[in-house]
Amino acid sequence: MANYPPRSEVRLRKKQLASKKQEETEFETLDVDYQDVLNLPSRKEVHQSKGEFSGKTRKENKNDKKKKQVQFPLVRILLILFLLLVAAVVTYPIWVEKLIG
Repeated sequence: MANYPPRSEVRLRKKQLASKKQEETEFETLDVDYQDVLNLPSRKEVHQSKGEFSGKTRKENKNDKKKKQVQFPLVRILLILFLLLVAAVVTYPIWVEKLIG
């Protein structure tokens, strides 16, 4: 007669295999993109901007960013018109006398 393990051990082993298989399927259904943590780049490399690789200081990089900002022509025109209006109000007594007189 063959030497089989007791039925209680067989049942226990089947339960363990079933639970292990269920855990594996749950793990596979997670749509998580896992990365190898040991081969990630350092924080410094990830968070550096492109300009910092050229050896510029942080202040120089901020100045470069300011130069690249979009100019607003409408705001400039309104500012010039406002300054002209202020100049006209301040010099009103002078040029009104010339127009009237």
